[in-house]
Amino acid sequence: MGATGEACISDVGIRHNQPDRQTTQQCVIVLGPGRSGTSMMSAILGQLGYNMGRRLDPANHEDQDFLEASRPISALRKKAHPERAQRLETIRQLVRRRDREHEHWGWKDPMSAFYLDAVLPEIGNPLIIALFRDVVATTVSRYKLSRTGLGGGSRRDMPSMDTVLGKVLAYQQRMINLLVDVPHPQYWVSYEKATRNREIFIDDLQVFLGRPISMAQRQAISGLIAPGNRHALS
Repeated sequence: MGATGEACISDVGIRHNQPDRQTTQQCVIVLGPGRSGTSMMSAILGQLGYNMGRRLDPANHEDQDFLEASRPISALRKKAHPERAQRLETIRQLVRRRDREHEHWGWKDPMSAFYLDAVLPEIGNPLIIALFRDVVATTVSRYKLSRTGLGGGSRRDMPSMDTVLGKVLAYQQRMINLLVDVPHPQYWVSYEKATRNREIFIDDLQVFLGRPISMAQRQAISGLIAPGNRHALS
């Protein structure tokens, strides 16, 4: 399966390494820092028939199997960590099993940017959707979430605004480094532009995935993106 040489730019995002045609088997990996629209994207893929996990957290659409396999994430951040090889093998086994069991599947785990390059060879036909959101909006949203106690941790060790900003920027750089190093099909999405240009976003998805999106699916997806939906970010 060949790939087109040039990036395809729309009013919502950029498609890289777009294949000449899509194969039947597909695995779609959703990347992006927390509070950038990844939960929305996972929910959309679910609407399109992709199996995004058998144990999904309803609050954020994160696949608990992947979260458990990859934690503690500190073991994957450092190549010299004594548990890193074991964690990676656990994730590889999970990926191989899912790829055998499902024709269309995927997962969303914000920390997959720290291990995806090591497990991509296990996937028959990987596609990557990367969400980008204004860094200030992402930072403020994550900071506000930490103040509610929903972000985990005690109030005593809640991060400062500049700490949150540093983490958002560091993650985005890690994600970009990964994206430019892998040859697989990628769709880079602006969260702000996707929510403002819903029809263009859905058209982009249809082309990127190489699958028709029905009118009923379009309406469902549009509803997931609409302001006031529980997936809409503050």
